[in-house]
Amino acid sequence: MITNKIAVIGAAAQLEQLTHIDVYSQYQIALSIIDGKVKFELLDSDKQLYDYDAIGFRHSSFARGLGQAIYYVLRKRIHFFDAKRMQIPVVNKLNATIICANRGVRVPNTLFYPRRKLNNVKTGAAILSRIFSLLGDVVVMKDIYSHRGKANFLVHSVDDIRQVLQTNPKGTFMFQEFIPNDFDLRLLVIYNKTESCTKRMRHEKDEHRNNISIGATGTIMDVDQLADYALIAQKITRILEQEIAGVDLMQSTENGLWYFLESNYSPQIDDESQETEAFRHYYVS
Repeated sequence: MITNKIAVIGAAAQLEQLTHIDVYSQYQIALSIIDGKVKFELLDSDKQLYDYDAIGFRHSSFARGLGQAIYYVLRKRIHFFDAKRMQIPVVNKLNATIICANRGVRVPNTLFYPRRKLNNVKTGAAILSRIFSLLGDVVVMKDIYSHRGKANFLVHSVDDIRQVLQTNPKGTFMFQEFIPNDFDLRLLVIYNKTESCTKRMRHEKDEHRNNISIGATGTIMDVDQLADYALIAQKITRILEQEIAGVDLMQSTENGLWYFLESNYSPQIDDESQETEAFRHYYVS
């Protein structure tokens, strides 16, 4: 049963007059994943989303964006109005990270703040400093809608973040701790079966991305020798309800643990990619 603890995010001003409804801007929602624990934060408020019995999203764009992740994490505890709007395929890197972390998949420690808060003269400085205090001295800053390694930066200071924001005025960025590594694995999963695995390795000393599209080299690995990682990739595609996806995993050179980076709905398919041969093998055999 729905009680009077109702929050509406992105609501019209007239709703603020209703005493039994708390109204928030979509720009008040922040996110943290620290040591696997997912937490949403209402900025400029002494309440949290967990305090409510029911939540509504006024704008469909927010419902299909961060609202989708909020729904998947809290749906067993909180009623969501018009929940069908959130029951769609995951469409960005941030939501995929949140949903997988909530299901026990290991991900890098992650933060997200609305861009408006990052740009704010009064609050921005404190938020930017908090990013480094929680994630460490070296942070990965990437656009949640980017692909093939684009709009993916390694930042070392508040000034670095501000520079990225200035040169990418339309970007929507998430922040993650940097995982020291020598390579990553791209596993192609088709209908819950891992069909191929490519070890991707960068060669530029100052580069942190292992994307083949920006110069890294790829080596085909024997999937049968990587059964544990194949199972992780399959679990991720089931969580995200993906039929075909390229799942990226990375091993830390510091602690030896593997981390989920992202799962691509449109893995690189061209005449030179390792995925192409796996597609041919799957559909021809």
